[in-house]
Amino acid sequence: MRIIHIIIFIAAVCSMGCATRYKCQKERSYMTAMQILRHIDTPDIFEKIESCEDVDTLRIIAFAASISAWPMEAGPNIDIDNRLDDISQVAMHRLFTINTDEANEAIECYKRAFPPDGAYSLLFKEWEEERKSVNAQSVKCN
Repeated sequence: MRIIHIIIFIAAVCSMGCATRYKCQKERSYMTAMQILRHIDTPDIFEKIESCEDVDTLRIIAFAASISAWPMEAGPNIDIDNRLDDISQVAMHRLFTINTDEANEAIECYKRAFPPDGAYSLLFKEWEEERKSVNAQSVKCN
């Protein structure tokens, strides 16, 4: 009887493994981004974005939120556009703080897609200065 239970258990584990679909890193990043963007009105959305380490997830969030907010035409209630714009800014700022080649490439791609002007150009300049300051401090500590 015990052997039958063990065989059934092994068969169940094997069948679950075979039925599990493999997801590549980009697909996982996409799924994570969509989970975050699915609930844009939750109070902890900014903390989730700021704690995210996945550049692809952040890039997807920044692009999707930015294009969703643009052209800022939500009608008389612009709160949704403002919220999406804030989400995009937090994701972009996080990419600046990660400061890897992959993050820098995502930032440059974003700049080509949405050329920063006005307030965005000032934000990008501020974030770049912030990054330089952090890099200078880390060099001094070493």
